Amino acid sequence: MGKLDGKVALITGIGSGIGRASAKLFAEAGATVFGVDCNVETSQELAVELQDKGLPFYFFAADLSTQQACIDAVAECYKNHEKVDILYNNAAISSVEPFDQISQASLERMLATNFMSVFYLFDKNSGDRLNQSLPR
Repeated sequence: MGKLDGKVALITGIGSGIGRASAKLFAEAGATVFGVDCNVETSQELAVELQDKGLPFYFFAADLSTQQACIDAVAECYKNHEKVDILYNNAAISSVEPFDQISQASLERMLATNFMSVFYLFDKNSGDRLNQSLPR
């Protein structure tokens, strides 16, 4: 019996790095993982890997830089699993330009993905349902 048996974990940024490793650890600990990422190829590879091991993993493709994408991700998780017990906000992007050469568009996209997506996932359209599923 795993520590996370019966829990649903919505994890963002599962296409690579820490998010990918976390999705594996959560699934191995018994959680049903609902993974969200914009990188379809690497995320589908992870889905196959985990499902081949008999671990429950669901992938939702989304660019979390928009409020609607965040709302859609949470709604899809509730549609399929009726709850979110764990919300792991890991999605992030960075820029390789020197700081004084970062374009406004690039900066706005980084802020939307790295900061605003966390807020959007708790937005009034999805946050009420998330808060109801959390233990008090």
